[in-house]
Amino acid sequence: MTNAHLKNREPHLAASSRKDNAPALRKRLLTARDTLSVTQRQQASAAIAAHLRTSMQQGLLHTATQRLPHRPVIAAFWPIRSEPDLRPLLAEWAGQCCDIALPQVVQRDAPLAFHRWQPGAPMASGAFGVLEPATRAECVPDILLVPTLGYNAQAARLGYGGGYYDRTLAKLEAAGHPYVAIGIAFALGRLAAHEHEPADHDMPLDAVVTEEGWLMGHGATAHHRDA
Repeated sequence: MTNAHLKNREPHLAASSRKDNAPALRKRLLTARDTLSVTQRQQASAAIAAHLRTSMQQGLLHTATQRLPHRPVIAAFWPIRSEPDLRPLLAEWAGQCCDIALPQVVQRDAPLAFHRWQPGAPMASGAFGVLEPATRAECVPDILLVPTLGYNAQAARLGYGGGYYDRTLAKLEAAGHPYVAIGIAFALGRLAAHEHEPADHDMPLDAVVTEEGWLMGHGATAHHRDA
């Protein structure tokens, strides 16, 4: 990983002529993801976890965490609907190398807050029915695993449209807090170049991880590999 991954970064500026086809893309990708069987989602989630585990040992995550003067804080997410399920990996990491945090929607049109989580900790239903840690222990993440519905060859993310992660990354950026943002998606979310261009407010990711491997962003040669 180069120093650019931990330096401040500017949002990607999209062409002013960009058509807002995001709602149609979201509908298409959600439908496709929902058609995956439970077994397919479990197998793909396990493959994503394996790529992340390897990276923590000798790749991008290893480099990012080794540079920190403190125990790393990794912000992840509790899966809803047909999202990838990384909970077994999060429990593993919580017992070994990192503090795990989960997001809380504090209010609409605001950045997310993150609270530390431990396996077996009590959970409470938050905004949109997403489970959050019932005990509040707010923290600032160093690495964010971002739920990603769609992505393109430059690892530009298509999310659910609420803008919560874009506002969160922008807040970290403004505060001068170095971070690494990694999209977590199924490979069926891959979009062609002409299908998706980031909006002006979209914050870039460092990479996207799917069951097929890593797709690097930020101007790196975008290709799937173990990172």
